Amino acid sequence: MSLSYINIQIFYKIKYALLVLFIFFTACFAEDMSQCGSGISFSFKYELNNKYWELGKPVDLFPTSVKYLTVLIFDSEDKYFDSFYAMNIPEDKNFKISGRLPEGRYTAIVWGSSVDNNDYMLCHMLDPSKDQYIEKLEKGVTTISDFRLMVKRQYGYEQGRILVSELSDIFHGYIPSFHLNAQTEAITHLTVNLVKNTKHLDVVVRREGWDEGSLLNQKPFDVYCIGHNSQYDFKNNLITESHEVKFVPVASKNETAVSRYNMNMLRLIKGHSPVLYIDDVNLNSHFMTINLIEAILKHPKYNTQEDLDREDYFEIEVRIYPNMSVEVFVNGWKSYEIDIEI
Repeated sequence: MSLSYINIQIFYKIKYALLVLFIFFTACFAEDMSQCGSGISFSFKYELNNKYWELGKPVDLFPTSVKYLTVLIFDSEDKYFDSFYAMNIPEDKNFKISGRLPEGRYTAIVWGSSVDNNDYMLCHMLDPSKDQYIEKLEKGVTTISDFRLMVKRQYGYEQGRILVSELSDIFHGYIPSFHLNAQTEAITHLTVNLVKNTKHLDVVVRREGWDEGSLLNQKPFDVYCIGHNSQYDFKNNLITESHEVKFVPVASKNETAVSRYNMNMLRLIKGHSPVLYIDDVNLNSHFMTINLIEAILKHPKYNTQEDLDREDYFEIEVRIYPNMSVEVFVNGWKSYEIDIEI
């Protein structure tokens, strides 16, 4: 038997012994189970989706919609305590995130996403009036009221507004209070119901009934939306004192009489007024503006905040007639008609 062989055997025996010692000292063998912490398990559902309109019953789209999860834990003093993460989540409706926490009362905030990206950031807000924040949460320091989910400023600013174009799907969940008792060995199971914050808009501007001569020199419209829906608190409420944001199309397609604009936005909330602008490039002026929430709520399908949260796709069609009469449709439903003065 060679010396090198003996040395290898000794090396693996020492490595094995160290591994056993590590497991021994890091495992919990206390008779008082309160020293071990309590088991916690989170499962997830995404039933507040537009499939309900087709089938008339909740359909859980979590397995096919969410691939990354962050569970933020805040303690009884509402201070950031810890986080649980999951990446590359399989298409499994029984998927769970499990861990251990010391005995106590906690609050959980959950954010999920469809892809691993840099569209959003979880922040500690220092001064909302000055838009001062830190792009991280500090344990024992960041309070639940300091927390913000924010759109990253990767597209820069325009006239003081944050520019936003491409946005991946993001989801919010919230468990306001739960208590863990370390004296029991039972695992606490909690279910998180997710709300999808991302909205996809197709804006169609159609010159209806115009003759070819009138269309000859018409340029496509400039379409965008301005609002404050780029920053949310722990309950997924809109932060109204945040910077204005300008949502611009991800893509557009222009034909002779029709222009189409694909846009992404974030959660639409009743009582707020994101405005869709349709600018006439020929005249270098606003052709018309549409209060997006008001136009959507004229559709009989959408009445409550839950209805707005359930729907993640809206087609806004604007039909412009030669006499400057304009009709606005939301998902095929005529919302209203106005006359434009040029």
